[in-house]
Amino acid sequence: MSRFAVDTADTYGADPQYYQPRRIIDDEVVAIGKTLEAAYDLQRRTYHAVSLDEAAPDSVTAASYAPIPGSQLESAGVATRWEVRPRLMGGVPEVQFGVRYKTTGAHTGDIRITTGAGVYTLALPTTSGAWADLFTGVGYLAQATVDEIFWEAQSSAGTLKIASYWIVETP
Repeated sequence: MSRFAVDTADTYGADPQYYQPRRIIDDEVVAIGKTLEAAYDLQRRTYHAVSLDEAAPDSVTAASYAPIPGSQLESAGVATRWEVRPRLMGGVPEVQFGVRYKTTGAHTGDIRITTGAGVYTLALPTTSGAWADLFTGVGYLAQATVDEIFWEAQSSAGTLKIASYWIVETP
């Protein structure tokens, strides 16, 4: 079923008055094809999402890349492996990733994901104790029916706290 039009400038969607209970779908609903195409092209698949309470985030103090204690740690020194199923249509599955984080003082940090296709890093600028969102990391998943991902992080000094992790398909 097509979605409702939100903006009259959109070439997809349809006016809500055409979606009445038990009404026949006729030529008034002219944007069904474009709506389906837009839904496929513009909808991002979420591969991984973890949100923690900001009062109890994961904390990183390691000066070199290491598994993240807390939600991303399977056992001592072993990162949790998350299984994802890449969408294989349209070439190599490209992803965007990021975190909600804060740093203590003027310290920075780095986060990285490892997938079956490689290792991808995102530098986290200092936040001086304020929460910030940074979702500009770009990477790729393996061209396979199943891939595994895991997170690692490091802090330049002080503590890096992470409350959310996010990996989605690029549009």
